[in-house]
Amino acid sequence: MKKKAILSIVVAATLLLTGAVYAADTTGSNIDARTSATPTATASQTTTANTTGTTTAATSQTKIGVTKAKSIALADAGISAGSVTRYNRTKLDKEDGVTVYEIKFFTAANRYEYEINAYTGAIVDKDVEKRTYSSASTSTSSYIGAAKAKSIALDKAGISASNVSFIRAKLETENGQRVYDVEFISGGMEYDYTIAAASGTVLEYDIEKADASDQYHDGNHYGHHGYDD
Repeated sequence: MKKKAILSIVVAATLLLTGAVYAADTTGSNIDARTSATPTATASQTTTANTTGTTTAATSQTKIGVTKAKSIALADAGISAGSVTRYNRTKLDKEDGVTVYEIKFFTAANRYEYEINAYTGAIVDKDVEKRTYSSASTSTSSYIGAAKAKSIALDKAGISASNVSFIRAKLETENGQRVYDVEFISGGMEYDYTIAAASGTVLEYDIEKADASDQYHDGNHYGHHGYDD
């Protein structure tokens, strides 16, 4: 009888102990589940932060625009917009892998060329050259003339006159020498030639892809009527 009573007590104690262990495990699982849920929320927050950072970076890559680039060039040159007699070029270009606005303009006294970083507005390069003019008494009869300068430029480019739109053929002075600055567009490319006014020698030329802005000047199409001297 005593043995049966002792056995009953042992069985009851075993069952109670087993229940306590099970309850402890269940509680631990719940704690673990709650704990593991927290990193998930943190990861989500991190993703949101990264996404926000990406958006901010993309927004900072907005170009400043031609108008702002012009104002930066004018401010650096120390002149007002009213002093500019002509903008010869305002276009997007790439120099050494940097996207820039190429701004070229004239005043009565000087010729200015600027390269402005398209995103930061920093001046990448600039060139200022004093313009000189021949006196009225100076004869230009020994010069080849604008028509001949155009012909020389076209021959050098290997293009017929019927396939181009002339921007300009202007008699100017560069580095103390009288030259014709001949510019035209053909087949989506812009051609720029500097030709000695007296000899017709091609001193310098540049060929690059034309932008839509190359065919317009302050909203007016250049067409075949350039500036001829």
